[in-house]
Amino acid sequence: MKGIELLSVFFIAIVAIGGAVARLLTVGGALMAFFVGSSVWIGLGLDGLLLLATFFLTSSFWSLYRRDQKSESAQHIEKGEQRDAYQVLANGGWAALFALYGTLFQEEVFYVGAVCALATANSDTWASEIGVLSKGRPIHVFTLQRVPRGTSGGVTVLGTVAGGLGAATIAFLASLLEIFSLEAAIVVFLFAVGGMWLDTLLGATIQRKQRCLICKNETEARIHCGQRTVYLRGLKWMTNDVVNASAIGVSAIASLYIVLLT
Repeated sequence: MKGIELLSVFFIAIVAIGGAVARLLTVGGALMAFFVGSSVWIGLGLDGLLLLATFFLTSSFWSLYRRDQKSESAQHIEKGEQRDAYQVLANGGWAALFALYGTLFQEEVFYVGAVCALATANSDTWASEIGVLSKGRPIHVFTLQRVPRGTSGGVTVLGTVAGGLGAATIAFLASLLEIFSLEAAIVVFLFAVGGMWLDTLLGATIQRKQRCLICKNETEARIHCGQRTVYLRGLKWMTNDVVNASAIGVSAIASLYIVLLT
């Protein structure tokens, strides 16, 4: 193994271990992060690591930013602040898959899908973590009624703008790194934003919802107020991780298809 390759693997391992030590990742999440990071590196090299690091560091920053003001939204989400293996796979699995495809089949167009997957994940994370800091409560995408912060399907102007900036950060950084053209970056940006909205729509319609028998609140969590919650509506297998993976996969595949046609 060459020196630069050894340093790259060491860097991926340090980031994964550091995430676990900082309690941003569970042990399983750290192991999955190492797998995703290694796959992206194999496909996209150091440029891919830079994109992945940008996603991980910025999403972690926004997750921790003004944490004390996010207590209301935390009551409605399925998992805590530590990302587990399923969350890491849902957000990074498509990027890893397309990066490996690009290398295996020697087709750089697959890298468009890999970058779009990261851009969509970044867009959704920025929208969620920054949107809950909006002064006004979010509006449900279908009912147009005010809903509690953290409610699936709730949107704010702040969150929407943040999501667009998150998508642009990854898409146009990839263009600057010459992974693909500016035209392809625009396609990636548009589909990443579309993926963010698809995530919202799926969350508002078919994502599984539970009800807490203690506080009577609607939540994604199976355990709330120290007690097991009961099924309320939605597809029972459609967890938040499945919603994230579905939205990211659709946006990545669609962007790849459009670039192939142009």
